[in-house]
Amino acid sequence: MENKKNNWTQFQHKPLRFMFFVMKQNKLYAFVAMGSVIVATFIDGTAHYFLRNLTNSLNATEINQVYFWAIILVLSIFISNLFWRISGYNGMRWTTFSIIISIKTSFNYLLKHSHRYFSERLSGSLLSKVSNIENSVGAILPMFLWNFLRITIKFSVSIFLAFLVSPSIGLIFIFFITIFTLFNFFVSKKGSLYSKTKANKGSELRGRMVDVFGNILATKQNVSMQYESKALSGFGEKYRKAYVRSWFYTEKIIFINNTLIVIAIGLILGVALHLWEDGLVSVGDVIMLTSMLFVLYGDLEFLGQTFKRFMEQYGQLKEGLEEVFEPYDIVDDKNAKKLKIKNGEIIFDKVNFAYEEDDKQSVFKNLSLTIPAGQKIGLVGESGAGKSTFVSLLLRFMDVKNGSIKIDDYDIRKIRQDDLRSAIAYVPQDPLLFHRTLAENIKYGNVKATDEEMKLATKRAHALDFINSFSQKFKTLVGERGVKLSGGQKQRVMIARAMLKKSPILVLDEATSSLDSRAEKLIQKALEELMKGRTTIVIAHRLSTLKQMDRIIVFDNGKIIEDGTHQELLAQRGKYFQLWQHQVGN
Repeated sequence: MENKKNNWTQFQHKPLRFMFFVMKQNKLYAFVAMGSVIVATFIDGTAHYFLRNLTNSLNATEINQVYFWAIILVLSIFISNLFWRISGYNGMRWTTFSIIISIKTSFNYLLKHSHRYFSERLSGSLLSKVSNIENSVGAILPMFLWNFLRITIKFSVSIFLAFLVSPSIGLIFIFFITIFTLFNFFVSKKGSLYSKTKANKGSELRGRMVDVFGNILATKQNVSMQYESKALSGFGEKYRKAYVRSWFYTEKIIFINNTLIVIAIGLILGVALHLWEDGLVSVGDVIMLTSMLFVLYGDLEFLGQTFKRFMEQYGQLKEGLEEVFEPYDIVDDKNAKKLKIKNGEIIFDKVNFAYEEDDKQSVFKNLSLTIPAGQKIGLVGESGAGKSTFVSLLLRFMDVKNGSIKIDDYDIRKIRQDDLRSAIAYVPQDPLLFHRTLAENIKYGNVKATDEEMKLATKRAHALDFINSFSQKFKTLVGERGVKLSGGQKQRVMIARAMLKKSPILVLDEATSSLDSRAEKLIQKALEELMKGRTTIVIAHRLSTLKQMDRIIVFDNGKIIEDGTHQELLAQRGKYFQLWQHQVGN
């Protein structure tokens, strides 16, 4: 749930804040995992010190001390391994919980975006953004835990032990570690750009393939396989070159790192041997420094890779957050209270509206219309006249620029969007079905409905017969967007859903457009029953379906030019009369 503590708009452009939000949700796992890494890394560091003492004991031929430090060394390795496993156990849970939290947070925020937000974006693209957030969280947390935190502690312990040997060696450690860190941090930024280019070219390559697979019939029909194969080769070559540039840059950085490491090892061992020669350090000190350097070798060698991966994941997370956590363009009033609309009177009062992409051309100017509770009206007009915009504004998929829309005397901008849409059963022209069972799709408008209520609704919608013809009946999966059903079957499922939704307002947007003549006749009586006691708005190009409406509103260029019953409008011999004559063929 969104609240003051989880103000999700804070995450836009703020990857670190988002990471902190998901990380802190499971504090116990986090503290145990981080504490275990710190302890295990510290013990690994002190093992070098125990090796030093063991070596010095061997040199002094003190048998008791030799066995003591040998036991301590073995015991430290065992304890270190134990703490690493504790960190793995808790880190695994911390990371997986954080991944799920990031998905849920992104999903819940996305759901509250307006209809316009989704209409301007591909659903696959949004899924990709959520996946990027999920993958980045899943990569950054282990990177923080077992790379950055571990290396930081390891560097600190190594510097401390180096100072125990000699301040000059300690200063050399600090110098080289600082140079390594700064160098790899800055080169990782450029490396992430190469990686981003590689990822983009890879996306273009995959996108081209998806485009072909999605239009495979057009490809075959136009005998374009060879053309597509040649085009794909071009995309593949661009991806290969980007991949090579990224890989070559990585190899170059590794080579530079290795060179710096060799210089550091040579210098530190040279100074240590010089001090040993002068009797200022022991053999154990030299062994300790040597073992530390070779253990650090791997971390230092791939430090650039770690920074590079972090910058890639950070950039991917930032990109995903910017898209997903974009501020809402339609928000509930902060003082809105829970409200149940009962009657369904609708008033458009001097409404002005224009689409942002064409703000010079208004759809509505001072539009005023009152629909009494329980009245059934039809909306008529040519494409672009304003019918669909009228319904979208009523559902508050978009907000009016000026004026107001009221339901039961409540300005819809002052009530919660959930309460508004709960009061409206909506059957769109294109059936909105999920790849779920028929039962789940029908009950979607009222998930608390009983099976008996569902069966009654499907019977009234003349959908029960075709549902019973399926072997799985109500458990039948309808496929993506209901692909397994015919157009008429999908629409009847939608009407059954609307019947289950106990709402005072009903909107039918070309609800019978996908039905054949027989199915339309079967369902007209069901629709009449569905409309009883509800304020009903019907959009229809097939004017015969509107003859029984209480009123018919004729739109033209965003204006109401006619308003009356079917017979009254025919008698006026205006726009409606012309449309009627055109359809009946007179």
